Amino acid sequence: MVSVTRNLKFFFEANTDDIFIYGAGNAGYWIGRYMNECGIDYGGYFDQNCSTMVASMNDHIVYPVDHLRSLKSVRIIISPNCYKEILSDLLIDNEKTGNTILCMVPLYKSIAYRQDVYNINILLGYFRRKLLKVKMPSIISNNCVAGHLYELFNAIPNTPTINTAIDAKDYVKFCENYDYYMQKDLEDVHIERRVYQDVGQIEEMPVGRLGDIKIAFAHTYNADDVVKKWNILKKVNKKDHLVFLYSDNNEYMPVEERERFLKLNNPHYIFYNRCAYSLNSQGRNEISLPAYVFNWGGRAIENEFDIVDWMNHVLD
Repeated sequence: MVSVTRNLKFFFEANTDDIFIYGAGNAGYWIGRYMNECGIDYGGYFDQNCSTMVASMNDHIVYPVDHLRSLKSVRIIISPNCYKEILSDLLIDNEKTGNTILCMVPLYKSIAYRQDVYNINILLGYFRRKLLKVKMPSIISNNCVAGHLYELFNAIPNTPTINTAIDAKDYVKFCENYDYYMQKDLEDVHIERRVYQDVGQIEEMPVGRLGDIKIAFAHTYNADDVVKKWNILKKVNKKDHLVFLYSDNNEYMPVEERERFLKLNNPHYIFYNRCAYSLNSQGRNEISLPAYVFNWGGRAIENEFDIVDWMNHVLD
């Protein structure tokens, strides 16, 4: 019998069968590395490109797929994005072997695409959370990066700036006077067409005002839900645990605002995803990363950025 789950807690904690990783590629490498770091035992890898048991990865043997037939009951993490083909092969082979296989498939609901998509980084979030040495801060961001970071650590959001879009000038003013603006109610929420001139992107989304600050909300079309969600997350916001984070995926931060932002007292960071000032940036508060790196689903972020180490020192 072959069964499939996306419930990480159930897969890792409610079953005692041996675990194997299907796929000894880049995704499989990071899964195995994190399992080693978290002290989670696993039997090794299965890989279709392996014909003999001579290969190894993360100090574990890479077995030919045929080796699976000798195991009566096993848990398998399917790491490649060709999960449909792998599941099909397992089901066909299982008609002959009859072994019990519980598969973990990194398939999760995407709020942007409104459907299930392969996302290895959400699966890796289970391990990142275990290696986190600090409590997740309230990340105040100008765009969707805050929501992605909570997702990447399998954490519950504690900030109202989830899937928001705030212009650079308004965002810096918001950060400089954060307590003042958080006392304001989100008002005049309506649907509006928003144009990102730097990237030639046009979207219709709810837009509201917090005093004189304009805030747009992505991935939703319901103005009432926006207000309810803002008020709920506003209550769980940790004022003594704030991190201000600007990403230039949608808009460059002007020089004047950049200088003001870098003088904030709270921990603050600029992620340069489009290399606006990255060549001249100095210090740990300015980090250059590939565009939309936190949106990636098919490639582990760790290939570009040690996200666990950064989060463990984000409040330093």
